[in-house]
Amino acid sequence: MQDTAKSSNPSGEMSDDRRSHIRVPQSELHCSLGPVLDITSAGMRVICRRIPKNEVEFDLNTAVDPLPVQAKVVWTKRLGFRKHEVGLHFIQSSPELDNLIRCCSTLDGKVCLNPA
Repeated sequence: MQDTAKSSNPSGEMSDDRRSHIRVPQSELHCSLGPVLDITSAGMRVICRRIPKNEVEFDLNTAVDPLPVQAKVVWTKRLGFRKHEVGLHFIQSSPELDNLIRCCSTLDGKVCLNPA
C-alpha cells in the first residue's frame, strides 16, 4: 500500500491540503503497536515493527488505563529493517477515544493525564 496523504502542488512541494481531519502531532502517546506519530478524529499514524493485518485491535496507553481501539490499516510505508510507518483508520469511536483526541489537540501533542 502507498502513502496517499500528501499531494504535489504545481511548485512541486508536498502539501496535506486534502485532509478532512487535522493531524495532531504526538510526542508522548504510545500504543501496543508502537509510538504514535500523530492522531486525528478519524485515525492515526504509528511506527510498527511489523505491518499489522487489515484490521487490528490494540491499546492506546494513557496515564489512567489502556484504551482498547479497533482500526483498519489504510496504508503502509517501509522505513527500514523491521520499521514501518502505518496509517490506521478507526473502525468505531468511543467517548473515551474522542475525549483523548480532544485532550491531545488542546495540549499540543501532550497526553492528557485523565482523558475522562
